[in-house]
Amino acid sequence: MNEKVVENTNVHRRSRRRWVIRIVAVVVLLIGIHALWTFLSGRAALQEAIQETDALDPRWRLEHLMADRAKMPAEENSALIILVAFQLEDRSDSKKLAEAEITGLDDVWERDQYRLNEVQKKALDVLLRAQEKSLPEYRKIAKMPKRRYPDFVPRENAPHELPPSVRAREAFRALRIGFLDCLERGDHAGEIQDIHGMINVASSLGEEQTSLATSMRYFIRQSAPFSIRRWIAQEQPKEADLGDFQKLLEFELQLPLLVKWVRINRADGFENFEQAIANVNRPKNNIDRAIRFAHQRIWDVGQVARIKAEYLRIMNQIIDVCSMSPSDRLGELTRLEQTVAANPELKPFVAFIFNRIKDTCLRSDAVVTCAITALAAERFRIQQQRWPASLDEFVAADFLKSVPIDPYDGNALRWKITDRGAIVYSIGKDGTDDEGAYDPSKPTEPGNDIVFRLYDPAHRRQPPLPPKVVEPENP
Repeated sequence: MNEKVVENTNVHRRSRRRWVIRIVAVVVLLIGIHALWTFLSGRAALQEAIQETDALDPRWRLEHLMADRAKMPAEENSALIILVAFQLEDRSDSKKLAEAEITGLDDVWERDQYRLNEVQKKALDVLLRAQEKSLPEYRKIAKMPKRRYPDFVPRENAPHELPPSVRAREAFRALRIGFLDCLERGDHAGEIQDIHGMINVASSLGEEQTSLATSMRYFIRQSAPFSIRRWIAQEQPKEADLGDFQKLLEFELQLPLLVKWVRINRADGFENFEQAIANVNRPKNNIDRAIRFAHQRIWDVGQVARIKAEYLRIMNQIIDVCSMSPSDRLGELTRLEQTVAANPELKPFVAFIFNRIKDTCLRSDAVVTCAITALAAERFRIQQQRWPASLDEFVAADFLKSVPIDPYDGNALRWKITDRGAIVYSIGKDGTDDEGAYDPSKPTEPGNDIVFRLYDPAHRRQPPLPPKVVEPENP
């Protein structure tokens, strides 16, 4: 009796064991089938997305963008001059130079109509001495709008080394310092030369197919008009010089720089995807870190391939939208931004694009558009001895081809005549018309417009303001 009970018990155990093994085998099989399906479907989706991108833009990969850079003879290549001039700068006391530029000249570009006070002159003198050897070289750029930097490969012992194109920022700073000196001394020819140089520094970054170089171009392009603004506020410029700068900025504005910047980010991001999948445990940048986060949640390579496919498709859509006119572009960008925000797998790779478009790309376009309008307004004032009553009057008098558009809302820029002159402004990132309000201490915060001020001749080149009183810090 006991033997039969034991035997039955063993039978039941073996039966249960077999059922457990069968269930586990079925589960493993289902997981394997799901993983295989995910892998195959993900790879298929990626190949389809690549084929779609190839059809839309046959030379979209990073190696294609680099290979398509224009060739130019050395004697026309201002990049070589910048690299030589950079080596001539005296940066032995970088702390003193930074203090002179940030503290000594902090409000020069916001108080355009006032001459430099003694503190500002001393700061300018410190910076000029550091550029004594390099500035004459940088000034050659005024007649050299073309540039191509040498191909850049970081050295193994300097993985964080910046590419040569970043030297463009130093060229711009040196020319801006030279411009301030010329303006203070009344060297009109020098002022014109240095403004030309600053604009060329930005425009000739066009051949550089990296996100960093294009972002640098946006930075310089939106900074150069501040020198033009101060030039008009300190001088009585000739109409011919105003017209020359207006043409230069109009040419710069019509370039498809926004599309180019997104194309570069698409190619760069896709390449980083592939590098990160091969070496996911050693993140080197934001894309790598985002993929590592994805791997912690998605262990399947097929899923990552699917995300790459979604990445390509959404970037293609962003490029299409960026090709639209400002009035059509804004709504579509908002729609795409909402689509990305609702996709937690895609968001780490794409969300920054929308912030950068609003903070950098559209802002640069707005600043340049305001500068073009201000140059046209000053030309109108010289001819008519008054400010135009409206933007339509600019067009009627043939100073502008059409009413300038605010890139932030697709409507016309705002134009107002004030008690001391006039202002032209964009509503800025917050999308609200603040009637030309602008606080230089927080220019990108809500409540601020992007403003270009113009002064009546009687209010230009005013005596210096007293130096700021620096209050001692509390112990």
